[in-house]
Amino acid sequence: MMAVVRLFSRIVLRPGPSLLVLGAAILASNWVWYGSGIFLGQPAGLVLTIAGLLGFGYAAYGLVRGRHQLRALSIFIVAAVLLPALALIALRSTTGVRLWHWYVNQPLDSSLFHYVYSPLTFLLGVPFFVASRLLAIPFDFRSVLILAALAAAGGLLGLPWRWELRYVAFAALFLNPFFYFPQGRNDILFLAPLTLGVLAWARGKPRLAALAFGVAFALKPFAIFFLPCVAIALWPRSGPLLDRVRRLAMLGAALLAPAALTMGPFLLWNAPAYWTDTVSFVAGTIPGAYRIQGYSLASLLLALHLIPSADARFPFGLVQAAVAAPVLAVGLWRIWRAPSLASVLAVGTLALALSLLAARFVNDNYLADLLYLTVLAGAARQASAATIATSRPIPAAA
Repeated sequence: MMAVVRLFSRIVLRPGPSLLVLGAAILASNWVWYGSGIFLGQPAGLVLTIAGLLGFGYAAYGLVRGRHQLRALSIFIVAAVLLPALALIALRSTTGVRLWHWYVNQPLDSSLFHYVYSPLTFLLGVPFFVASRLLAIPFDFRSVLILAALAAAGGLLGLPWRWELRYVAFAALFLNPFFYFPQGRNDILFLAPLTLGVLAWARGKPRLAALAFGVAFALKPFAIFFLPCVAIALWPRSGPLLDRVRRLAMLGAALLAPAALTMGPFLLWNAPAYWTDTVSFVAGTIPGAYRIQGYSLASLLLALHLIPSADARFPFGLVQAAVAAPVLAVGLWRIWRAPSLASVLAVGTLALALSLLAARFVNDNYLADLLYLTVLAGAARQASAATIATSRPIPAAA
């Protein structure tokens, strides 16, 4: 296990190997999606491929030269991620969605009949949709994702960490092709506020950090595992009783208010329908549930014929709770003993990983989420260790 941890640290927690591995992955993915001409045609695909290669070369040159490394990486990300996203947005606005969406010539997926996301996911796009109508311009939700990505990038660049740690986190968030950012996967919506929460914590603003983690949970349930970690780490432990109660109430409001304000009205409107779409459908406890697929325990059980079919109902939620709850409990106890940002990220990420691997399905973008969160936790740990090391008194010479 320690060998795996050391190998992981040497690959994705160091700028050079991180750029080499993730940079090669995003370039290969871009060639399949765009360079081959499937969606955008050969000329546009070739331009994007050349732009990505030039961006990779410049990022590598920045590392070798030892100057402007983050700026060079940012230019590579613009070439390899932002330009394809803008090209696909332009394609949709000029040709229409039906010409290139993957499900056009496929049997209708059951997920098209359920809205599995939290309400804030679509509420976030409403102002931009209204503005686009007023301005008589096409609306594409990826414009919202781009703004969220810029917010996350600003959060990473603003962290008071060494450039190497910010670099690897930047690469893990934007160069992992499994995020499928240009195609419109929306993981960045919850990773952006979570990243800003890390920034607020690192800058000594715990209440703002708690609010950011709360917003992340309101956007995607994955963040639920971080909420108890943040609560325990920031639990008031000193001062008069009334003051501690007041601070605890403010902490609870920051963590839970975003979800309560955005989910509450829909639960009051039709709680059974809300639960069916967001929980029962993905957990596999209703007929016509989400099909078993991906990289989870469910897929293994299906391959071993222990589950009759990909549509079979099975209480994977109980399995998820059984594997994640003990780890979370032990992790919370450790956080209580030694609260830190690194421990919050590590425990939350580990509990999320176990829960996902025991779930009904695990999409490839979920693996990208876990990789970024793991890199963020590792970077936070190294940043904390560096701070402790530099704060120790220098022993006097004998």
